[in-house]
Amino acid sequence: MIMHRNECYTHYFLGSIGNDFAERFESIAKIRRKWILEKLGLKTAHNTEQTSYIVKFSGNKYGRFRKNLIYCEFDDMLEVNEPFMHEECHDVTYRYWGIVPNFLFEGIAEYLLFLYLGKEYYPIQKRGRSKGQALNELEKLEPILLNNIEHNRIPDMKETYYYSAARSFVSFLFFKNGTKFVSEIFQLYSKKEYIDYYNSISREYANWLAQERDTNV
Repeated sequence: MIMHRNECYTHYFLGSIGNDFAERFESIAKIRRKWILEKLGLKTAHNTEQTSYIVKFSGNKYGRFRKNLIYCEFDDMLEVNEPFMHEECHDVTYRYWGIVPNFLFEGIAEYLLFLYLGKEYYPIQKRGRSKGQALNELEKLEPILLNNIEHNRIPDMKETYYYSAARSFVSFLFFKNGTKFVSEIFQLYSKKEYIDYYNSISREYANWLAQERDTNV
C-alpha cells in the first residue's frame, strides 16, 4: 500500500500501483478538483476535514462516496478520470453544502463528468446509449424526476433512467441560470422551498426537453 497526504485527501493506493502512478494520479486529481470548484462557482470548499481516498487497481470500474470517504476501483492505468471524477464531485458538493437532494447530488456529478471528459453530450443520454435510444426514453424522465424531488427519496439505483433524469435536470439548470443556480437551489432546499421552485419551472423544463428532442431527431 502507498499513502500520500495533501490538504484535502489522504490517498491510499492498493493493488499493483507503483509510486509513479500514485504521484501522477494525485497531480491530476488536484486539477480535477480545481475544475469542479470553478464550474460550481466556488473558490474553495468550506470543509477542511480530510477525506480518505482509497484507489484500487482491479478488473472493475466502480466508485462509492460516504462522508469523508471515497472508494474507487479502476481497470486501466491510462484512464485516471473515471470513476474518480464522479465521486470527487460528490465530495466537493458535500463539503460545501452537506446533505442535498439526491437527484441534484447525482445529477451534478454526472453532468460535470460528461462536461470534463469532453464527450459528445446530450442532456438525456444515458452512458453508453445512442442518441436515438435516449430520445425514445424522453417521456419517462420527468415523472421519475418529479417523484424524486417531491419525496427526496434515495432511489433504487437499478431504476431505469434515474441518472439520465437527474443529469438532464441539472443540465437544464445550468442552461437556464449558469453556476449561480447551485447556491440558489441549495438555499431553497435548506428552506424546504425547492418543490415550489421545481413546480414554478417544470413547464419550462418540459419545453426545453421537447426542444432538445426536436433539434436532435
